[in-house]
Amino acid sequence: GYTNDPTAIGDIYKWNDTYVLDEIVYQTGLMNNNIADILMNQPERVPVAADSAEPKSNDEIAMRGITIIPARKGADSVRSGIQLVQQEKIFVTDRSINIWKERCNYIWLVDPKTGRPYSPNEPIPTLNHHMDGIRYGFETLLGETPLSSARVANVCLRSCIVISLMCNSLQTNFKSWLGS
Repeated sequence: GYTNDPTAIGDIYKWNDTYVLDEIVYQTGLMNNNIADILMNQPERVPVAADSAEPKSNDEIAMRGITIIPARKGADSVRSGIQLVQQEKIFVTDRSINIWKERCNYIWLVDPKTGRPYSPNEPIPTLNHHMDGIRYGFETLLGETPLSSARVANVCLRSCIVISLMCNSLQTNFKSWLGS
């Protein structure tokens, strides 16, 4: 993200049998060197699962010493990634305001004539920067070559979650997202 879309960077940590999400950055106007600086200044260097649609950005960040793993995309990758995330027990840190905000607004695209979700289901294409990064991270963490932790984002998102339920509607929506 640069002008209109923010760069979303977060951490995903495995904690016992759950995962914790923690927001690091959600900001517009970041150049690739700024993103690399943010990643290099984290307490722990871990691989970054990043949007594969940005190969030039990924290469520029990698040239600064960051391990970038491009997200695998393809037919049905969004829906299958959402299903993968829904299978896991996930917590989100209190400070991860934009992860919470996106989660509460991450809904299926609806046919305005019928008011029903399109089939096959597809999420709305807005407020999805951390959500995309979370999918990228889980596909990397749980994929063919699992990692113990990863940084994932919609350029980069790290990964961590410790839930503090902010209100009943968040609790209901989050449980729905987790499939519980």
